[in-house]
Amino acid sequence: MATLLRRGFTAGRALIPVAHAASRSVRPAAALSLRGMSSVKISAAMVKELRDKTGSPMMDCKRALEDAAGDQAKALEWLRKKGIATAAKKESRRSADGLVCALLDASGKRGSVVEVNSETDFVARNPIFQSFVRDVCALHLSQGNVSIPLADFKALQLEKGPQTTGKISVEDAVKEMVATVGENCQMRTAAGLEVSGAGGVFRYMH
Repeated sequence: MATLLRRGFTAGRALIPVAHAASRSVRPAAALSLRGMSSVKISAAMVKELRDKTGSPMMDCKRALEDAAGDQAKALEWLRKKGIATAAKKESRRSADGLVCALLDASGKRGSVVEVNSETDFVARNPIFQSFVRDVCALHLSQGNVSIPLADFKALQLEKGPQTTGKISVEDAVKEMVATVGENCQMRTAAGLEVSGAGGVFRYMH
């Protein structure tokens, strides 16, 4: 018998928290910024739609729609770029909370476990973050290679990201998550276990 074990697991749950000034030569009128100005009226419904798609803060969604003149696709791209910049600024911040997810395949012969960290347990309770961690774990399980190096795994493509509706690498999706939840997030662990013959893999969480 082989047992898939991970520190901090809780029985019966696939997801668990991880505890651990302008130049004087410029006239005042010319110094006014027109960024975000648009002839398109940005309604609350448009902002809500983008918010529902991405989970990004309301003001970021409004700003993105203003800069994109109401175009949802362009607004998504605006948020994606902002997410990459935000991730770069926050990557040095300590992330010791988050979630661990463990999943088994239908045969019971193979299992995967991933750990995605955040700065606080508040983010670990975010449904968008939880769904993302499950998707990452499912991707690892689907590879059929439980010993894939973490760096190689980060380059694999998810079907969608927290803000991207198309394919995106795990690494870039984590950066999008930073923009979505406003905290530093890190892909810490991706590992698995596989057995052959009469053995099986079991998930134990406590």
